[in-house]
Amino acid sequence: MLSLSLKRILTVVAILLLIGIGGRFFLRDVPHYFVFTEKSYTPYFWWRNVGLFTHVFFGMTAFLIGPFQFISRIRKNYAKTHRTMGKIYLCCIAISSPVAMYMAITSQVNFVYAAGLFGLAVVWATTSLVAYVSIRKGLTSIHREWMVRSYVVTFAFATFRLFDDVLGKMGVGPDDLRLSLLSWACWAVPLFATEVILQVRKFNKLRLAVGKKSKSPAAEFVEN
Repeated sequence: MLSLSLKRILTVVAILLLIGIGGRFFLRDVPHYFVFTEKSYTPYFWWRNVGLFTHVFFGMTAFLIGPFQFISRIRKNYAKTHRTMGKIYLCCIAISSPVAMYMAITSQVNFVYAAGLFGLAVVWATTSLVAYVSIRKGLTSIHREWMVRSYVVTFAFATFRLFDDVLGKMGVGPDDLRLSLLSWACWAVPLFATEVILQVRKFNKLRLAVGKKSKSPAAEFVEN
């Protein structure tokens, strides 16, 4: 098992990576969508500008709110604020994910690219819906797990942009094949990694619990 100090270091590194990738996406890729001209949107998106802006606006709101839902101090000391922000987060996804499906269906790149984006929208809506249903039923631990999955998918927009730029500069292409790959990989790979981490954590907790239960009074006496 990892030591406490190593866990803290890995946690800090992970947070810094998320801030860096998310900040890059928010500052570099989002602002031009608030300039309502064909040049800013490009002809490819201009005829769908209302749908794209709706998707971006509510998606970015969820993107910005999401991290605050995982801060334990807010969750414990400001429960009402936590619930309100959670409702806003889920409502944003409820609006943005169907629009994302529309954007995928009307994509003109290729079928694989459109299917990847459509799958992203379906998984985004599904993980968020399960998170909502679980908290309504009082299943807090399950709710937290599905909120993690939901935000990993929310973060896929930033992941897509980052690796599109990186792979593009490395000459990986052509563009349509690279986009097709990333339309799936930007959410499937992070979600897979997240699932492995969640299950390993469950395994470790279960192992510790079983170990404590199976420890006999005689063994405890010898150790003492």
